[in-house]
Amino acid sequence: MDELIIEIPAGSDGERADVFFSSALGLSRSRVKKIMESGGVRINGRPVEPSKRLSRGAVAEVECPPPERLDAEPQDIPIDVIYQDSSIAVVNKPRGMAVHPGAGRPDGTLVNALLWRMPDLSGIGGRMRPGIVHRLDMNTSGIILVAKNDRAHERLSSMFENREICKEYLALVHGVPERGMHETDAPIGRHPANRIRMAVVNSGRQARSLWRVEESFGGESLVHVWPKTGRTHQIRVHLAYSGYPIVGDFLYGAPPNQWGVGVQMLHAWRISFRHPDTGEEMVFEAPLPDDMGMIVESLRG
Repeated sequence: MDELIIEIPAGSDGERADVFFSSALGLSRSRVKKIMESGGVRINGRPVEPSKRLSRGAVAEVECPPPERLDAEPQDIPIDVIYQDSSIAVVNKPRGMAVHPGAGRPDGTLVNALLWRMPDLSGIGGRMRPGIVHRLDMNTSGIILVAKNDRAHERLSSMFENREICKEYLALVHGVPERGMHETDAPIGRHPANRIRMAVVNSGRQARSLWRVEESFGGESLVHVWPKTGRTHQIRVHLAYSGYPIVGDFLYGAPPNQWGVGVQMLHAWRISFRHPDTGEEMVFEAPLPDDMGMIVESLRG
């Protein structure tokens, strides 16, 4: 357990504690909040709440717990590693693969495959989620960014929270929206009657997506989506709410389709960000998976 002594500078007088310590420690706000909620940040011997406004000259004692040990087991599962260096990896996750182990899914996940190839993954994600700084649904394919050490994990987590990482998706939807840029700004929370679904609800968390049609094929369209927040199932919920459910996404109201697919035709196509070590601008793309690609080609006819 590392203990740090930090004096609040004049320039941070009145600043929220979680914001200040996130910057001062180089940690994500969510990580800092967990430390604070466990009593790991004290001023004058008293625990500091995340929302506390700080006073210049105050002296804080900060305890930073070590990362959790890794429990997920390495497995020799083929995966498509687009890029890797000593700090990060970029992987094209196949549809049908879960990102990390969970209830009823002890192995066979992306984490198990990563640990086989990259045993030095960051442990900050926890015992079952080493290296994982963001996720994709099991049946969403495409790019996922992985942290290979703790410093990269904290920096990438902070970049995600501050919306400094741009993710772009392609979705095949039912219907033909009007051309031009669309914005869906609608709060998302747990569905009041079906707990496995999310929904647009007034009590939900703020969620915003930008999207536009790239191609239309009569009854279906290929849509390009920029999620500006990161809520669970956000793209699936927002497109269905807008009247254009994703092909195969029966959970969110998609009708039967002629190709017999029963999972969402949604693909994490591109990611762009600055490297957590060098600041270099990085851009990566993953081609459409075979199932979605074949459907699009058949529609192009």
